[in-house]
Amino acid sequence: MHSSSFISTNTKTMNQKKKSMSKRRAQILCCSSSNTSSYSPSPSISTTTTTSAPPIIKRRKRYRRQYPGESIGITEEMRFVAMRLRNVKGKKYTKDSLGEDEEEDDNLASDNDGDDGGVTWQPSMEGFLNYLVDSKLVFNTVERIVDESSHVAYAYFRKTGLERSEALEKDLEWLRQQGFVIPEPSGPGISYAKYLGELSEKSAPLFMCHFYNIYFSHIAGGQVIARQ
Repeated sequence: MHSSSFISTNTKTMNQKKKSMSKRRAQILCCSSSNTSSYSPSPSISTTTTTSAPPIIKRRKRYRRQYPGESIGITEEMRFVAMRLRNVKGKKYTKDSLGEDEEEDDNLASDNDGDDGGVTWQPSMEGFLNYLVDSKLVFNTVERIVDESSHVAYAYFRKTGLERSEALEKDLEWLRQQGFVIPEPSGPGISYAKYLGELSEKSAPLFMCHFYNIYFSHIAGGQVIARQ
């Protein structure tokens, strides 16, 4: 009798637990369904973004414009610069006006030659050595300025093949081996080299005029000697 009553009470409690668990599941399902049905995306927010980045435009590389005659060679380029430097303040002189000026210069030169009483200048070995020593000092100064300066204008004139200081050093060394006494640089050579150093720091265009005059005179003179 007692066992049957115990079994009946156990079955009742188990049935009550099952009912409570089923009610909890139903409540959870109702809550989840209500949350999902109430959610709707905001119309202001777009779900898909189709914007594309603008194409990247590469900047074109600009090359320095060549000067007239530069493509042919340094001699032709220097010739063009020489013709341009003959114009004073941008004014172009005609051939006739230039001829008149040259005639006046020739007349002055002939008058000065007449004052010497017909004595002609004769070169000497001493003068030749002084010329080589002063030239070496000037070329050393010019090449050092161009190589060591931070100015952008001088960068185009490095390692051009026109350098002469090394060749002059070899010539002086050969003359020393022949028994000639190599003198020290003279006053004019020292003062001119000092002037070039000061001018290179003050004005690059003025220094380049001296640079052109020094190298072009040797190039032109060498070509004339080669033709003869």
